[in-house]
Amino acid sequence: MSVVDLRAFVSHNPDGTVELCLDGDLDARSAPLFAEWVKFALEAGASGVVVDLGNVAVVDDAGLRSLAATHADAVRQGGSLQLRSPSKRTVDLLLMSGLDKELVIEAPTRENPSR
Repeated sequence: MSVVDLRAFVSHNPDGTVELCLDGDLDARSAPLFAEWVKFALEAGASGVVVDLGNVAVVDDAGLRSLAATHADAVRQGGSLQLRSPSKRTVDLLLMSGLDKELVIEAPTRENPSR
């Protein structure tokens, strides 16, 4: 049995976006679940999805592929996908993979400069 270590806290913003505050790991086990959450948000009429990665401990290659695929799906549907508070390691992975050119990444907040 495979255990998925990813939870999402969902909020609806006044601008029509849905915010997914993730907690856990975005990896091969959890990437399909994450993709479903984004899909459901867009199908429910969200204009975009903001993914808060502030509490994500691990993003592996499957997680990166899922971020790229969900971004592409959102754009195809006329929406957007934006990343918030990625860790330095995640930003480094996005830079190395070239995904930083595709994805909108919010700069870390001054309150938590280590991220």
